[in-house]
Amino acid sequence: MSASGSARCWVVSDGIAGNRRQAAALAQAMGLDAIVVTIGLRAPWDWFAPR
Repeated sequence: MSASGSARCWVVSDGIAGNRRQAAALAQAMGLDAIVVTIGLRAPWDWFAPR
């Protein structure tokens, strides 16, 4: 628990708005304070991205 009394979590996203929003909404639904972490994929992982 944080000093404010609520639990925190990391929201890890690739920065695409829809992905980030879904992850943040899940954290909010669970009553968690979200710390947004945006990552950029590099080879070979970006080869598997669906877009």
